[in-house]
Amino acid sequence: MHLFQKIINLGVLPETGSANRHFIRITNMVNLLFICAVSIPLTIAITILTDDGAKSYGRCILLLLFSIISLFLNASRHYSLAKIITSVTPAFSLIIFPIFISNFIHAGMFLWIPYAFMVLGIIPFLIFSLEKEKIFLFPIVGLYITFILTFDEFLIKHFHSLPDLDFIKKYYVYYLLAKIIITAFLYSSFTFFKYILQKSQQDLLRLSTELDKQNQSLSVLNATLEKKVAERTEKLTLQNDRIKNLAYTNAHEIRAYIARIIGLISLSKHDIPPHEKEFCDTKIEENISDLEKITQKLSKELIEER
Repeated sequence: MHLFQKIINLGVLPETGSANRHFIRITNMVNLLFICAVSIPLTIAITILTDDGAKSYGRCILLLLFSIISLFLNASRHYSLAKIITSVTPAFSLIIFPIFISNFIHAGMFLWIPYAFMVLGIIPFLIFSLEKEKIFLFPIVGLYITFILTFDEFLIKHFHSLPDLDFIKKYYVYYLLAKIIITAFLYSSFTFFKYILQKSQQDLLRLSTELDKQNQSLSVLNATLEKKVAERTEKLTLQNDRIKNLAYTNAHEIRAYIARIIGLISLSKHDIPPHEKEFCDTKIEENISDLEKITQKLSKELIEER
């Protein structure tokens, strides 16, 4: 199981976009299906049930070889070439090559070959991205449509000895009309499916882009908020320092002056000599003057802080 996962993820790189990863994996899965469900089982069945020789083995070997080449091209990052080979190989190795190598055709082939081309023509829809590889998708699908509508007529003109085709010739117009209607319905349905898939991918990409932009906006907003918080914290720290300084000034300097003034006033109320009373008054005036200077200084600091 681990080996299958490694094969399916061949060519998928970390830098590969999600849409491209999807189509690369589908290409690898188709080639793995050709190898494990078609080439090998057909080879075993031919070996057991028939003795047809190289002609019967040829288609299996071709399909196996081209499938391995496609896987190798995907692993080598030649994605478009791998998809082209994967799209064209089934029609060539399973239908065109066996018919022309054996130079044989029977009436039933006229009935199943167009529908085989219809089914195989779906492969390009599965492995090509409409928005990036239209130049490859439309020619390959056009090739399959050409096979569907004209391959039986080509067989009639190419082969000299044909089986009884009266029942086909009798209803050929209805048969051709049925092929056209079925082909148009089938491929238009898958085109619509691819359009819906592409639209969904575009919507997802748009939502992803919007989310990235919102995340970038949130990152810028967070950075701005962090800066504002840092500035606010710094400002609050400065304010706290100033408050501490004011508290220190109030607790020591102002209260000291007030205590001295109160003490001098209390002293001057007692009966003391005139010269001592004059000395107390002078000291009171000095302390009041010094106290006024301190209060003016504090007022100036408070104004500057605002």
